[in-house]
Order: sequence, then structure tokens, then C-alpha cells
Amino acid sequence: MMPFTSNQNILAYNKDMFRQAGLDSYVSHEPVIQNWTLEEWEKILDALVANRSVSSFPMMMYGKNEQGDTHIMTLLRSHGSTFFQQDGSFHLDTPEGIAGLQWLSEGVDKGWYPAHSENLEIMDCSKLFANGQLAIYMTNNALLRYDGIDTGYVNFPSDGGGGYATSFLIGFQVFDNGDDARVAAAKDFLKYIYETEQWLDYSAGGIPASNKTAEKYKSEIPMLDEFYANGENVVDFTMNNPNWRGVRAVFWTSIHDLLKGELTPKEAARKIDQECNKEIEEGRKISRLHE
Repeated sequence: MMPFTSNQNILAYNKDMFRQAGLDSYVSHEPVIQNWTLEEWEKILDALVANRSVSSFPMMMYGKNEQGDTHIMTLLRSHGSTFFQQDGSFHLDTPEGIAGLQWLSEGVDKGWYPAHSENLEIMDCSKLFANGQLAIYMTNNALLRYDGIDTGYVNFPSDGGGGYATSFLIGFQVFDNGDDARVAAAKDFLKYIYETEQWLDYSAGGIPASNKTAEKYKSEIPMLDEFYANGENVVDFTMNNPNWRGVRAVFWTSIHDLLKGELTPKEAARKIDQECNKEIEEGRKISRLHE
């Protein structure tokens, strides 16, 4: 694969809503990516609950479909879960994984999320944040600005306080389909893109893979150095697993039932492991890349 550009997922927070909740000490005056300990996270969320209006909420949460499941997976690392085993299989049925699910579940009763979040999807929370009704929402380096909202940035929570982020890499691949002429044409096409400055310039819409492009647009790419430095907090959220669509199709159902109160954290951990690992195994059976 030839990398072209990438997006790094973190969280955004509404500074005005923080100030109104008496959380001034957590508001950064610089464009940086912050980290809060789990204890600080709980203090912040509880303060936002105590000072919220009827139509505003502390943090995003959704369980209606598979959209946004990457962010839920990252939140489940909050108590030290590695999420995967070495072979890439899901491994949430551990003390750390169950604790992460418990933390997520407790947020329902504590009022951390919009009501009945199991029936919301990510775009519902996006609209709430854009309307100034949600204090904490996901974002990435390409979506840092929200009209009329003074925004701060923080990593997903972790037990060590260092925080987590995820990254989406966008690029090009050439597959050998046995047709030498087509493979040669595909390689020539990629060579043309990577040797033509005009086309490389488009990668500046994210974090460019090209150092030359990054240097050229450094002054125009918001917080580029901050995202580079935050790379040490990026975790692999797929482990190169095959059949990730199949994984996504089943993962969210357990989160939906957990938020609804129909699964305990222990039951959710077991169900997620069983169903997601079944989909991964199905993917391995049909994937020539994993032979």
C-alpha cells in the first residue's frame, strides 16, 4: 500500500460549556491535545451533569447502528484493556475489558449521555455538538473547526492518563490480478500521482504522508505538529482483521443492549468476543491476503 494521507481521531470539547460548569482549570488556552486521568474524566462528566440545562448533555454516546463504533471501541480501552489478543482476535472478556464496559454502562445512570443513547446514531450527536448542546464529541484533524463554538481537544480516556487516539490511513493499493498489462498500468498511474506535485497537494486535506507536502503546507494545516506528537497515543483499532464489515455488523448490537440495560458488562464482553471472533474467522477463510 502507498500511503497518501491520514486522519487522527480524538475528542473535542465545548469550552463555554466547561466554563459554565466551573471546569475552567481543565480548559486549555492553547491549541493542544490534552490528556485527563480517569478520575479527572469522572469529575468533569459529573460536573457537566450537575450544571447542564434540560436540553444539553455531557458526552456523546450512540448504539443505534455500526456508525461510530470505532469511538466506542476506543472508550472501552479506558481501564487498560488491550482489546485484542496477539493474533488479532477480540479479547474483552477480561477484568480490564469488563471494567471498560462497566464504566460505559454506569454513564447511563449517571446522566453522562443523551437520554436513550442506544437509539441514537453518531450524526445525532454531531448535530447536538454543532448546536452547542453536547459538551464532548469526537473529531479529527480535518474537522477541528465548528462555527460559533470555542473548541478544545483531548484524547480518549485511559487508565494511565496518557490517552488514546486512532488513525485512518488513506492510500492506494495495486493488486496482482494476473494481467501484466493492467498491473503495469496501475503502477504507472500511482507513479504519476506521487510524482505530480499538484496531486500530492490534495493530501494536505489531512495529515500528508509526503514530508515535502507537509512542509509546504505546514502553516495551513491546523495543529500539524500536535498531531504528529500525538502519534505515540494512536492505537490500532482493527489489527488488520479480515471481514471488518462483519465485525462492525455485530459489535454495535451488544453496545445497544448494554446501554439499554439488557446486557450486563460481563455478558456484553462475552457476546462481543464470541460474535466478533466468529466474523473474523469467517473472513480468514475467504481472505487470500491471510493465507
